[in-house]
Amino acid sequence: MTGIVTAVLFCFASALQAGIAKRINYRGVSYDLYIVHPRKDDIRFFWKDEDGDLFASFGAVRRWLRKKGRKLLFATNGGIFEWGLQPLGLYIENRRVKVKPNYRKGKGNFYLQPNGVFYVNRHHAGVMTMRAYRKLRPKAHFATQSGPMLVLNRRIHPIFRRRSNSRYIRNGVGIDRYGRVIFAISNRPVNFYTFSSLFKHRLHCINALYLDGNISRMYLPQKKRHDLGGNFAVIIGVSKPFAAKK
Repeated sequence: MTGIVTAVLFCFASALQAGIAKRINYRGVSYDLYIVHPRKDDIRFFWKDEDGDLFASFGAVRRWLRKKGRKLLFATNGGIFEWGLQPLGLYIENRRVKVKPNYRKGKGNFYLQPNGVFYVNRHHAGVMTMRAYRKLRPKAHFATQSGPMLVLNRRIHPIFRRRSNSRYIRNGVGIDRYGRVIFAISNRPVNFYTFSSLFKHRLHCINALYLDGNISRMYLPQKKRHDLGGNFAVIIGVSKPFAAKK
């Protein structure tokens, strides 16, 4: 019995292991992943600094963090935006609603229903539809609205077609059964169905959300991705103190 308990605890501890960078191949396409857990990793969203200036690029976030004594470990763009680098939908930062939820109808990926929200607090992260978010109002220290949903309760979004010719570089975020956050970006153009299948079948995510397409980038030094550019609204980053060992 003791052995079984030990094994269960070991598996749980392994599941909570975070800050993992991976490069995988799935159905002939290469993807870069970063796996984190809000209980172990500092996941934060960046839009404007304390002076109201836009970060816009991963390099600007890295420089700002350095002044705070922190090292940027990972960054990716965090949702669709409009002119002026304004988040197109809900944006919460440090528990403050900076942009209200967008429940309007419109054209484009953001408005493909259902769209959703990715949110984080100190102990938990989630991806859910905007309808669910509006009803449940989970505690969110950070949140960004984007769309469409890729995986809904373990099912690929029914609107996606396996043979679609709409192929782009794509990035997204999913939550697996252990509560881990999995960020993924394709290294060559893929359609929505293929990208969603990655989250459902390979990464075993319960829910997953599309973040953006052809402009998407990822800063991931562990996999020799040192892209510090970009021209984004919301940027999602993971960092640690310079003095900390990992």
